[in-house]
Amino acid sequence: KKSVIQLAWKDAQIVLFVSTVTLTHEQVVRLCKQLATTATRVNIIQKLFGDQPVKYLLIPITIDDYNHNMGAVDQA
Repeated sequence: KKSVIQLAWKDAQIVLFVSTVTLTHEQVVRLCKQLATTATRVNIIQKLFGDQPVKYLLIPITIDDYNHNMGAVDQA
């Protein structure tokens, strides 16, 4: 029996995922750029990045796959 996961990720925009390929608990360390701060998320971004313009962060592997392969053709 195959599992299906649903995942929402907020970066610059909210992206919704449905996947049967990867598990959400798998993570990878990636160098991330600090996003532009807006009134609604300034506290979250400042708490996470401080005064650093980039920082290594743990992100779900599903998100990493999307970031590096978006626009690719589904080979399934």
